[in-house]
Amino acid sequence: MLELVDLVFGDAVSLGGFIPVTVLVVALLASRAGVRRLVDDTPAAP
Repeated sequence: MLELVDLVFGDAVSLGGFIPVTVLVVALLASRAGVRRLVDDTPAAP
């Protein structure tokens, strides 16, 4: 996938610095946990 992005966009794509990437990863993990909590239908443990 990354090779395809490189072929199509070349040097126009940049991942960003440490802080933006860290914020992105934390946001993705939080949204994944939120969706799992909404979708999971098992009762919570006491």
